[in-house]
Amino acid sequence: MTDPASYPASDPASDRSVGRRHAVQQRAPVWPLTLLLVVIAYVLAAWDSWVALISGAPFFADIPSRDSYIRGGMAALTGVLPCLLLALVGWLAGSRWGLLLIGLPTVVLLGVGVSMLADPGDPRDPDPGRAVAAADVFGEFTLINWVACAGLAAVIAGMVWRRRARG
Repeated sequence: MTDPASYPASDPASDRSVGRRHAVQQRAPVWPLTLLLVVIAYVLAAWDSWVALISGAPFFADIPSRDSYIRGGMAALTGVLPCLLLALVGWLAGSRWGLLLIGLPTVVLLGVGVSMLADPGDPRDPDPGRAVAAADVFGEFTLINWVACAGLAAVIAGMVWRRRARG
């Protein structure tokens, strides 16, 4: 690589190309962060899918109740928000095409959640037609998703604050 001082001072085009070259060299690669975000999204989606499916699984020929389906469906649906926030963190960090990989677990969680919320459950259940309540969004199976959302919101706020501080 040549020294920027060796370029003639009268050529402004060469000065700009040197500045661009140094800016590109100083920027860290984005792919390790993108890979980390994709892995976190897949782990979170696997956990939420497992919780949703195990809560609605028919054990010993038993039909799960409507409450079980609602708890599982809400666990899957609230898992969509952290996946979207992970994609936003990647976008703010400069990643673009790698974030499409986060779309797959997001779509899977959305499909599992909607499917489970549409399932009526056991007809012998005391309340087989129970509607989804606002309290179901903050149920016991959704807590990990809300903690992830809070942590990711703090990360996003820090990234935005740091970007604004730089000017």
